[in-house]
Amino acid sequence: MKYALLLALCIQAQAMEITDGFLQKVAIIESNEQCTAVGDRGASLGRYQIQRSAWVDACRRNGENWQYNKDNAFNYTMAHQVARWHFEWIAETLKKRGVKVTEMSLYMAYNKGVAGASRLRFNTQINDPAMNRARVYLNTCQ
Repeated sequence: MKYALLLALCIQAQAMEITDGFLQKVAIIESNEQCTAVGDRGASLGRYQIQRSAWVDACRRNGENWQYNKDNAFNYTMAHQVARWHFEWIAETLKKRGVKVTEMSLYMAYNKGVAGASRLRFNTQINDPAMNRARVYLNTCQ
C-alpha cells in the first residue's frame, strides 16, 4: 500500500510533457491551425499566435538565433519548435511557483502571461473568450 501511494505521488509530481497533441490543440484554439494567421493587430503570428517576446526568449534560452518575422513564424517546423520550447519554459516556471501543471494552467499562462495568470490565481474557469475556447479542446480533468 505504501509503495502504491509513493508511486502515485511520484507520477503526479512529474512535469507534464509537451506533446504534439497538446500543441495541436493550442494551434486549433489560437488560429484554427492556420500557419499564416495574424492576430492582435499584427503582434501575434502563425498557428500558435506567438508574439515577438516569446519567440525571442524561447530561441535565446535554447541557443537558436531564429529571427521573428512572418517567414519564420509561418514556417510550421520552426513555429512548432519555438512553441514547444516556450511551453516547456512555462511548465518549469509554474512548477517552481508551486502551480499544478495541467493543459489548462499551461494554456492560461501562455495566453495571459505567467504574471497575468498568477494575478487571476490560475482560475481557469474565468469567463473569457480564449479560456472558454480552451475548455472545449483542452483536458480539463487533470
